[in-house]
Amino acid sequence: MDKYKHDQSQFISSPFKKWRWIIYILIAFSILISLFFPTLLFNNALQKSSGVKKIYIAANNSAAFNEIIREFNKKNKGEIEVELVVFDYEKFSTNKKKELITRTMRSMNGKIDIFSIDQIWVPRIAKRAENLSGYFTDDELSNLLKPAMETCIYNGKLCSMPLFLDIGIMYYRKDLISRIPNYKKIEKSLSEGIKWEKLIELSQKIHSKYAYVFQGKNYEGLVCNFLEFIGEHQNFKSKNLFSSLNNNKIISRINLIKNMINRSKKIPKEVLNFEEASSFRYAIKNDIPFFRGWSTIYKLVKIHDKDSTKIDSLGIAPLPVFGNEGPVSTIGGWNLMISKYSNVKKEAVKFLKFTMSVKAQKILYSKGEFLPLIKGIYKDSSYIYQHPRIKFYAAKLKTIVRRPFIKDYTRLSDILAFYIHSALSNQLNTKYAMSEAQKDIDKIKKIESK
Repeated sequence: MDKYKHDQSQFISSPFKKWRWIIYILIAFSILISLFFPTLLFNNALQKSSGVKKIYIAANNSAAFNEIIREFNKKNKGEIEVELVVFDYEKFSTNKKKELITRTMRSMNGKIDIFSIDQIWVPRIAKRAENLSGYFTDDELSNLLKPAMETCIYNGKLCSMPLFLDIGIMYYRKDLISRIPNYKKIEKSLSEGIKWEKLIELSQKIHSKYAYVFQGKNYEGLVCNFLEFIGEHQNFKSKNLFSSLNNNKIISRINLIKNMINRSKKIPKEVLNFEEASSFRYAIKNDIPFFRGWSTIYKLVKIHDKDSTKIDSLGIAPLPVFGNEGPVSTIGGWNLMISKYSNVKKEAVKFLKFTMSVKAQKILYSKGEFLPLIKGIYKDSSYIYQHPRIKFYAAKLKTIVRRPFIKDYTRLSDILAFYIHSALSNQLNTKYAMSEAQKDIDKIKKIESK
C-alpha cells in the first residue's frame, strides 16, 4: 500500500473493498506476467533439455549485482546459471516492490527461486522462506557484521542472508562549499556532525536559495528520515516507535522540519513529493549544497549528462543534528531470501554463499558503494587505502538507528508515513497528526492481537 488513507471504513469489511483489492491484485500480476512470465516458461523448458540448473532471482538491475551474477555463472558454467528478473530501482518504488514480491511468493509456486528483499520485510514474508539454518556453518555466519545478521533471523528461523548494508548520510557539494573562506575548516565541522543552524548559515554564505533536501513523500523513506530527525534523545527508542508518538520531543522535531519547509523556506516544498531518485536529481540539478541520501544513491541514479561533473564534487558527512546530540543514521540494506517453493534450493544456497565471499562483497562496494558485510574488509588496510570512505562507513555503523523488526511493521509504517506527511505539508497540526497516528496504530495492534 503506497498511501495510507485516513478513513475509518478501513476497519470495516465490505464486498466492494474485497472486489477492489482483487482487481488491484490482478492488475499487479498482469504487470508481473508481462515483465517476465513468458521468459520463465521458455527457460524452464530449456533447462530440462540442457541439464543446467537455472536459478531465477528477482532483484534490482545494478551494475554491481550483474557482475556478481556473471562471475558466478562463469565459475559454474555448464552446471548452474543464474538469471536476473529485473525489479528496476526506479520503475518500482520500495513499497511497490514489497507488494509485488509478497504476492509473487504467495502465488508463483517456485517460478522465482531467490528474492532480493528490503531487510525490514523479513518478518512479513518469513513464513514463505526456506529455513537456511542447516545450510550455513557457525564460522560462515560469524564472519558477517552483527547489524546485517540481526535482520536475517525471525522467530528463531534463519529466513534470509544479507546481501549488503546501506545507511543514511548527508551529501554535500565541495565545489559550492569551497567558495567560503577557510572551507577546509568547514569540511572538518561537517565530518563531526553539523548543527542545523550552522548548515543554514553556510547555505546563506554561498547564496543558495535552499539549504537542504530529503525524502518527504508519503512512503517508507519518510519514516527513515523521521527516525534521523528524532535522533538519539533519551526519551525515545526505535523499538518503541509505534507506542510513543505523542512524545513532546517527537512533535517538536517534526515542527522544526515543518517550519524549515513552510516558514523559513530553507527546504523546498518539492521534498514532499520526493523519493530517493527524485530528491537526488533535484539536489544536483538545482545546486542544493546539502542533501540526505543512502550511501548507494549516487551510483544507482542516472542523471542528465550536463550535471554529471557535479557528482565528482560530492562529499559525504554525518546527517545534521539538533542541539548537542550526536548524528544518527537509519540502517537499511537488502537481503536474499530463498523461496520455500524453489526446486533448486541447493544451487540457490551456493549462489548466496558466493555473494557472501570477499570477492563478491568487494565488487558490490567498488561498483555500487553497497556496504560490505564481512568484518575483515573493514580491517583490510590496503583495501581501505584504495577506498578511504570505508573508514567513514565503519564509524557510522556504530551510530545507527534501526526500524522495529516486527511482522506488522510495513502496515504500521504506512500509517505513520501518512500522518508525518500530513503534518509536514501543513494539512494537519503536528500534535493532532501524531495523536491520530497513535490511535490508528493502536487500533491495528488491537485487531492483530485478537
